[in-house]
Amino acid sequence: MHSKGIWDAPKSASLAFHFYHGVTVFKNKLFHPFNPREKDALWAAAALIGASAFANIQTTSIEESWPLTPRSAHDLDWLKLTSGKMAIYQLSNPKRPTSVFKNTPTAVDLFVLPTQDIEQYVANLPPKFVELYGLDKSSTIESNPYHAAASILAQVLPLETTPENIAKLVSFVGLPNPTYHRLLEDRDPRALLLLAYWYAKTVECRQQWWLSRRACLQGPAICSFLETAFARNPELIELLAAPKAAFATLTETR
Repeated sequence: MHSKGIWDAPKSASLAFHFYHGVTVFKNKLFHPFNPREKDALWAAAALIGASAFANIQTTSIEESWPLTPRSAHDLDWLKLTSGKMAIYQLSNPKRPTSVFKNTPTAVDLFVLPTQDIEQYVANLPPKFVELYGLDKSSTIESNPYHAAASILAQVLPLETTPENIAKLVSFVGLPNPTYHRLLEDRDPRALLLLAYWYAKTVECRQQWWLSRRACLQGPAICSFLETAFARNPELIELLAAPKAAFATLTETR
């Protein structure tokens, strides 16, 4: 788990100091034997670290937001930390009989999982997504690097952005998906387009500032990046219209 690079602005030096050392202590604990009684503390720490990483984005400028910024090894640290907590879930098992969390719903219980049978949800996506992402009957999670992300997106797009559905919405970035995450690191246009549509959905969560703040900066940044880098791809530009409209509405109401 990487922590350095998540908080870089001088005004957040104190936050950066405590977060960095907190994650360092947490990582060291994971690399050494620990008392089974510490499992609940590990899960709570992982959940807090993941949420903190997602919530924190230092810039207030779209132009200074990823992926418009120069490439850096820390570009998607927030995504690694957010999805990495699922490994801690397996390790700590907050549903075990002795856990303090055993009778409470955890984020994992509420997640929307990727499905092999995407045909039943594909109508929730723009029609051109089927061809663009190869979402036909032969598409599977194993054979198609976009399948898992697209299937989650298709399931969460119709949801109301209520507090009860937040964990379901976060499934798109909260579940491990190494293949798709590598495509995002490479700034693959189709991977970025999926993320733009998810961000366009999360900006509806006005009361969940920790969720919408990143979306209202990185979402428009993705659209700007794709419009510039792939201006000669009319199909891609056409599909950007919907998320751009969502981001424009947010800007008008701020």
